[in-house]
Amino acid sequence: MVEGAPLLREYGLKAHRGFESLPLRQNKSRGHCHLDGYGAIQVWGCGLNYTIDDFTNDGVLKPGLFLTLIVIALSRFLLYGPLSLLASRGGITGSNRYIDVSVLSVDSPFLMLASIPPVVILYILVARNNGSRELIRNIWKHGRLILLVSVVCQLVLQLAEVAMAGVAGLPVLVGVIVTAYCTFYLATSGRVRDVFASFPTSK
Repeated sequence: MVEGAPLLREYGLKAHRGFESLPLRQNKSRGHCHLDGYGAIQVWGCGLNYTIDDFTNDGVLKPGLFLTLIVIALSRFLLYGPLSLLASRGGITGSNRYIDVSVLSVDSPFLMLASIPPVVILYILVARNNGSRELIRNIWKHGRLILLVSVVCQLVLQLAEVAMAGVAGLPVLVGVIVTAYCTFYLATSGRVRDVFASFPTSK
């Protein structure tokens, strides 16, 4: 690959349609793409560098660990219910000791409703393939917007709860900070845009 770098610079890259990532084909307005001599896909004009390892065998950009963790974090209010039920039960040996699960309590059902869209996105993230239906593809295509609406709703609801309570404990403050950072990341990350523009091609 290193030896071929001068040829690539001279003649450019004509990527195979099965490998070339969809966001790299669609986002031409954001810059030009080429494969350098070290296997890194450089996107001129938007400051993003992807390597071969950033793509699946179908040429789809991987979401990465950080985006996956953010989607899980935005799903947490819907997951608190089952987790609190499991944690509040007795130990495996049948002991009467219980785990304090007050940190998992959710007073607002609206926060749980706001966590439903991220759960759907999390499911599609894991289950998407080239045989996915058109509905799944359309949801994924608008996944970034869906997550942004969800995270903004969560942030507003959390701030409203803090304002009405007048005082907030450390877990609540940490939750607000996490939600605020998730909002900032989803709104500004170029990789998030590219991930949701990428989906396995249909059969």
